[in-house]
Order: sequence, then C-alpha cells, then structure tokens
Amino acid sequence: MATARSNSSKTASRKPKAHFSIAQAEKEYTSGLDEVEPFTVELKSGEVITFRDPRTLGWQVAASLDITNPYGMFRQLVEDEDYEKLVSEDFVYPILRQIGEAWREHYGVEDLAEGN
Repeated sequence: MATARSNSSKTASRKPKAHFSIAQAEKEYTSGLDEVEPFTVELKSGEVITFRDPRTLGWQVAASLDITNPYGMFRQLVEDEDYEKLVSEDFVYPILRQIGEAWREHYGVEDLAEGN
C-alpha cells in the first residue's frame, strides 16, 4: 500500500508533456503575417483614427467582438482617444458598416471568429 502512494505522489509531481505550445504557435503565426500598414479612417473633422490589426487581436478581445453592437465592436478596435473621436462624429449608420467591411478587406480577414 505504501508503494502505491509513493508512485502516485511521483506521478502527481511530474510536469505533464505538452502536446501544443501556445508560445511556439503564436511565434509561427505572427512571423508568417504579411506586413500591412495600419488601417486608418479620416473623419469628417479631418482627424485620422487608426484601427487595430484583427490578425493580432488577443483572443479575449476577438471573442468579445459583437458585430451586432457597433459601439462595443469599434470600442475594442481603436484606442480610447480614437474611439471618442469616432463616436463624436455624426454620420449615417451604413457608413459604420462600410468602415467595418473596409477594415476586414484591408487586412484580408473574412471572419473575425476564425482570424483569417
């Protein structure tokens, strides 16, 4: 009986072998990305805002994107200062959709959920 416990404690203290390395996969993925200049939008005020590259969004951000809620979606895609500039602009809703489509096209991303 004592032998069984000893073996159990040895097994429990060993680090399990990983079948997938997040660090290695991320390194390979990001090193294979084409350099793309940042996607920018000129507002009616003349200010230019910059959107994040969807190919490099953290999974938490990508998972929280809700395309049915433009405020929430765009809130995650631009810096705080740029977001305030964007929401202070007055324009018709279809333009917001066009911005989102142009952003995805710029980076060659069809489905944010898939990241490609």
